[in-house]
Amino acid sequence: MQADGLSPNGVTFTCALKACSSIRNLRKGQEIHDQLVRACLLGEHLAATNALICMYAKCGAIQKARDVFDTMPICNIASWTALIVGYSEHGPAEGALSIFEQMQVKGFSPDLVAFSCVLKACGITGNLDKGQEVHAQIARAQLSESQSFIGNALIDMYCKCGALEKAQEVFHLLPFPDLVSWNTLIGGFAEHEYNDDAFSHFENMLQRSFCPNEFTFSSILKCCASICFLYKGLQFHACMIVSCMHKECIVISGALVDIYASCGEHFHAQKVFSGIPNQDIVIWNILISGYAQSGCSLEVLQSFKEMEHQRISPDAVTLACVLKACGSMGAISKGQETHMRIVKYGLFEEYVLVGNTLIDMYGNFHMLSEAHEVFDKLPERDIVSWNALIACHVENEYYEQALSCYQWMQDEGYFPDAITFACASKACAGIGFGCKGQHIHAEVVKFGYFARGLSIDSGLLTAYASCGMLLEMWDTFDNMVIQDVVAWSVVMVGHAQNGNDEMVFFILNMMLRQGIEPDPAILTIVLYACSHGGLLDEGLKLFDAASKELLHTREHYACIIDMFCRIGRLDKAVLLIEEIPLLVNPALWHTLLGACNKWTHEQLGRWAFEHAVQMNKDDGAAYVCLSNIFVTTSNRHDLSMCAISQES
Repeated sequence: MQADGLSPNGVTFTCALKACSSIRNLRKGQEIHDQLVRACLLGEHLAATNALICMYAKCGAIQKARDVFDTMPICNIASWTALIVGYSEHGPAEGALSIFEQMQVKGFSPDLVAFSCVLKACGITGNLDKGQEVHAQIARAQLSESQSFIGNALIDMYCKCGALEKAQEVFHLLPFPDLVSWNTLIGGFAEHEYNDDAFSHFENMLQRSFCPNEFTFSSILKCCASICFLYKGLQFHACMIVSCMHKECIVISGALVDIYASCGEHFHAQKVFSGIPNQDIVIWNILISGYAQSGCSLEVLQSFKEMEHQRISPDAVTLACVLKACGSMGAISKGQETHMRIVKYGLFEEYVLVGNTLIDMYGNFHMLSEAHEVFDKLPERDIVSWNALIACHVENEYYEQALSCYQWMQDEGYFPDAITFACASKACAGIGFGCKGQHIHAEVVKFGYFARGLSIDSGLLTAYASCGMLLEMWDTFDNMVIQDVVAWSVVMVGHAQNGNDEMVFFILNMMLRQGIEPDPAILTIVLYACSHGGLLDEGLKLFDAASKELLHTREHYACIIDMFCRIGRLDKAVLLIEEIPLLVNPALWHTLLGACNKWTHEQLGRWAFEHAVQMNKDDGAAYVCLSNIFVTTSNRHDLSMCAISQES
């Protein structure tokens, strides 16, 4: 047109800018912007100027869109909405909320597009209060939430903010939910790991004759990966093979790699991975993250090596997985080498995830000074950083330092979460710090974490049991939502440690009446109570009865041997030791040596001593036990020889 000497008008510019928006051609759009200025139509022709704002917003040049908007002498609802769309699509999402407020102050009423975009911004920022306020505005404006367009935006916002019940309420108000509605709801439940609900909604969707697409399958496969539900994952994979969907969509392929790697199915993970034509860093990260999640540390390092061989540069996610693998394997050199690379790439300053994983890795290496050094250098800290530091001290049994870090965290203005409370409770249990445990218990209740079936409940239970605070222990137990076998075992330990052997049997019977099957740990506690209470017959009956259901552990045999030793039946103890040579450890020989001293059995004591030092020639405890036997039997010559041998 211009080649023929014709000058474009406002309508022409509007159409041309819309075309640039559709194909995201920013350069051509900027050329038209210049022409619009030369034609003196910028700001004068409202439709063309709005189209220019829309073009910049669609192309991600949000600041340029804002600059054009700010020069407009007159704007309309389309101008405001175009800017809100840009901020909601390309960020920052807070900008969309700000423009939305300004628009209403200027007297403009939002339309459906503006409402849907600001709801998206609320979801991105996790601003549930603002989202609910916008929901109320929609109702007041009589823009029915039952319309799928606005209804889907509300479902998405509530899902992203974690208000899944509200999302379901809106969903049920839709007279004709479409595939987007179902995908949004299923995706929301999958994202927050409410896997059973996600599966239930998926089945309902199929019953309503909706055909799942790649987004549906990617969400449902994510559920399978998070709970290692391999059987369902295989079923869904078969469905996708029939529809050939997995070959067409990289999102589906990535989800399949994730589920197989997360479930430890290396062969299937590699097979799907190998079939992906363009293996970029995202796909590699899915494979490596899946291996890391399933504890396949060697596969993480092998995949990382292969990725680098293919000249794909790692990012923060990759290196965080490598650090996790190094920590699990105790690969100190590889971990420190990776740390140096992180510093070299500048990822430490940019990504808090990397710093947090470094703290965790050094904790696994028992290198707490290095963990502290990393923590101190973090440019930004989040609750995960503090949890990693506290957990380091707890796992390495520096319980008082862990509680100091817990207090330090709160002094810095951070609020504890479920993981923080679980670690702090474990620290209290480790040092028998009952008063501090009660203080933490009060905070758990205050922050709403108690009685939600979390590991915190077990941690508090253990803390009270370790401190001998049995009334508080029972009160905590009675208020637990999930009284699993671990909780029962902690209550038993609390009474066993305080010599209440009869209560241990009473608790065992309570547990059995509630249909909870004892595990090996429970049997160990009961046998321990039998041993310390001199209840040999009861202990042997339990041991024999459990043989039909459980594979006996070293601890079970140790309790029975201890029972025989306590009542002087050393012949029975020796017979049992000879039956289980692979399960015998130094502690069992020490038990037998102690019994030989008690029952003045010098010859058997020598035999036990010889076996103990065969296991560990530097076993000082064995020498002390043998010396005590010689003192008891008045064998001064062998006592002197034993002392000389120990010194040498």
